[in-house]
Amino acid sequence: MKLSVEELTRSIDVQRYAVFGLWAFVLMGIVIKALIQSSSAVIVIVLSAPNAGVLDIYQAFGIVIGANIGTIVHSPLCIDKGLRR
Repeated sequence: MKLSVEELTRSIDVQRYAVFGLWAFVLMGIVIKALIQSSSAVIVIVLSAPNAGVLDIYQAFGIVIGANIGTIVHSPLCIDKGLRR
């Protein structure tokens, strides 16, 4: 997992978003959750990032919170779509 996170950071520089504060990482977590469709996968990937030295723990915390918020937002949308059938 550490190697895959290090490989990902070669293509995406996450630290340039650190100037925007914790909210940028919360928004990043929401977007990543929407793309992957699994908050558990986002959490597993993000929690290996501090071990790889890519993120600090506060940035990882923001992304995890964003993934959980994305789950909360996504669930009512799915319910609404199911009720309209």
